[in-house]
Amino acid sequence: QNKVTGLSGVPSHFHIIKQLKITSFLKNKFKYATVAGGALDLPTLKYISNLFRENNKKFYVMYGQTEAGPRMTYLPPDMLHLKQGSIGIPIPGGKIDFEKNKKNISNTNPAELIYYGQNVCMGYAENFLDLELGDQNNGILRTGDIGYKDPDGYFYIAGRIKRISKILGIRLNLDDIEKIINNLGFKCACINKNDFVIIFTESKNTIEKIKNYISQRTKLHKRFFQVIFIDKIPVNNNGKNNYKKLEKIYERNWYIIW
Repeated sequence: QNKVTGLSGVPSHFHIIKQLKITSFLKNKFKYATVAGGALDLPTLKYISNLFRENNKKFYVMYGQTEAGPRMTYLPPDMLHLKQGSIGIPIPGGKIDFEKNKKNISNTNPAELIYYGQNVCMGYAENFLDLELGDQNNGILRTGDIGYKDPDGYFYIAGRIKRISKILGIRLNLDDIEKIINNLGFKCACINKNDFVIIFTESKNTIEKIKNYISQRTKLHKRFFQVIFIDKIPVNNNGKNNYKKLEKIYERNWYIIW
């Protein structure tokens, strides 16, 4: 009705568009949409990508953090079908690099992404005296995300530094496990407790299937994975999984679960 030209959304907006098969907004003056604030699962990304391409509209996948204004990279719409899962290339004036001592960075050997740009904040002030500290970041932001770059210069996120687990010397990325299960069509969230991976899922009848599949993919015995049914995975205000709440749920019920 108002002939809106653009939509800036987070993943949950596009889940709704897919779920309810909303397409009327693509008419009239509409030109483009952007998604940020989290990674779109592959099935939803493919659906939205095809929907926009069929209607000759542009869909931008973006990546950023609040401390960087909050955009650091974008994936050009014409590369979306070729680089699915990529966060794209740095925005104009920005640069992404890795730690100097890290070598042979790849999808199996990711490293922390470090962003350089004038849009990086000066720092955090916890009291009024901190306001006199000046620019503490000097245009450099350690993202806390680990990733890699492909031969064409496109970046990919592999997970968070704090979301890495080691079992029997094997390095597991909890975000990777979530992606694998989500791409199977089962909504899930993972935490690590006492050298076990705890997988919460909203799919009640697929517990054994998930456990067997992850065991095969990681080459670890399925006893290292505990799959737990939960009515609704808790999320933060930004729509991302609330892992602190999941840890509390597990701690309160571990004796029942096991």
